[in-house]
Amino acid sequence: MIKIGLTGTIASGKSEVASILRDRGIPVFNSDECAKEVYKKDNKCYKKVIKLLGEEVVRNKVDYHKVSEIIFNDETKRVALNNIIHPYVRREMKKFFNKHKKEEIVCAEVPLLFEAKLEEEFDKILVITSSKEIAFKRMKKYRAYTKKECEKRYNSQIDPKIQILKGDFVIYNDTTIKNLKVEVDRVLEEINGN
Repeated sequence: MIKIGLTGTIASGKSEVASILRDRGIPVFNSDECAKEVYKKDNKCYKKVIKLLGEEVVRNKVDYHKVSEIIFNDETKRVALNNIIHPYVRREMKKFFNKHKKEEIVCAEVPLLFEAKLEEEFDKILVITSSKEIAFKRMKKYRAYTKKECEKRYNSQIDPKIQILKGDFVIYNDTTIKNLKVEVDRVLEEINGN
């Protein structure tokens, strides 16, 4: 089994790549979806999260906008939240890999792969990146972020140049979905050839 870590810059198209991989029959673990589990009352991380962020973030349902507001304006809380979420996601990811151990290739989409120091969990790391301008356009269009919100999120991640250096494979996603599919297939061919 070859374990691929899928990561990259914000709004670069990681989820699109994950979708393409699923279409190719590859099981993909979604760490962002997994991370949302910590906001559920029956999750063992729930009390720690509420103690850190306050109960107002989960009044009736989770207010992710409020969570973002807190963590992108308070570095200490952002780090503390990551220290709760990352170990939980790592455990769940290992369970996912174990469940799919008979597959030739499995993948985990982990936006904060390098920040969470998860490199050793994978055989290959695929980095998706795009220019800052394109990333900002996508964040404004699909997430309705202001320029300031775009800046904060973009600057909170590891430098794209460092991500590119750390990746085994890099896809520059500044053009079309069609081109992205071609690039994903190219990477899969290389991985299967190894």
